[in-house]
Amino acid sequence: KPLSSFFCQDFVFLEFSFFSTPYYPYLFLKERENMSEKVVIIGGGAAGPKTAAKLRRENKDVKIDLFTQEDIISYSACGLPYYIENIIQNHETLILRTPEDFEKQNVNIHLKKKCLKVNTEEKTVLIKDLISNNEYEVSYDVLVLATGAVPILPDIENRDLKNIFTLRTVQDGINIKQQMLKSKKELAN
Repeated sequence: KPLSSFFCQDFVFLEFSFFSTPYYPYLFLKERENMSEKVVIIGGGAAGPKTAAKLRRENKDVKIDLFTQEDIISYSACGLPYYIENIIQNHETLILRTPEDFEKQNVNIHLKKKCLKVNTEEKTVLIKDLISNNEYEVSYDVLVLATGAVPILPDIENRDLKNIFTLRTVQDGINIKQQMLKSKKELAN
């Protein structure tokens, strides 16, 4: 059974399609006694940054750390097909808020960091720095998982060929558009 959202003792899960209502983690925190807790958010697409922004607007004391594997956050994934089609010409137009925008609001953004493991008993997350390959633990009082969707390729022959793409991130859109432009130039020659 697919999940829209659910709460465990100190854990909130947001499914990607549920990103338009980041109020649930806030309501969850609001009912707790200590509102100066540390919230760790995993995911930088839409739900994670929206949750961080809402939490910050509602509470200036809560410590917020957002971790994402990507090198950007808070972008409009729905605009990716328009970027590929060149209706939107610059991929940077898809970026809604930068890490610097969040840092100004005292939200700590950690780019190129992958969550490897969650230890709910110790309330820690094992993080891997994708640049240095170092691993370290981060503690939390409340954990929000907002990792979004994962493309699923059907189990068909040749799915691992060079020019087979999935579209989920801005970088995926850039890669597809670059290959299309390259192929178009080769066809013209």
